[in-house]
Amino acid sequence: SPLLITKARGAFLFDDRDQPFLDMVNNPAGVGHCHPLVVKAAVDQMGRLNTNTRYVYSELSEFASALCATLPDGLEVCYFVNSGSEANDLALRLAKWHTQQSDVICVEGGYHGHTDALIDISPYKLAKARGRKAPNTTHQVEAPDTYRLPRSDRDYATPIVSAVRA
Repeated sequence: SPLLITKARGAFLFDDRDQPFLDMVNNPAGVGHCHPLVVKAAVDQMGRLNTNTRYVYSELSEFASALCATLPDGLEVCYFVNSGSEANDLALRLAKWHTQQSDVICVEGGYHGHTDALIDISPYKLAKARGRKAPNTTHQVEAPDTYRLPRSDRDYATPIVSAVRA
């Protein structure tokens, strides 16, 4: 039966019996769940303004300028989105527009989000979708395995080049 998670702290999730589980998949690596400084910053911001980026406000413009200042020349536009799926879907659309191509190479076991376009390039999701197959524009390659392969066998480029040329 599924876990009934009721709270989280640091790198741990806790169930309804207060049993801890080390969270290896839900993005706690940066600062952990419920970090007090992150919680305080979120509460402070929501007390001032709680909106998506549809509206311009000074902190958004200042952050975009600071972020762009760290980018190489030629990269000067920020797109702010509210989910990984939205970010990946936008990245896929921009890549297709820029290259004028529709083919995509994805790594086996990859997961990129919940939109239809992202499921088409997510072997992890396609494996669970009954009867759904990747379109012929999706090319899957093996995931690099630097742990199990000796350095001399680490030729990851060849299968990717083959997928591109196919």
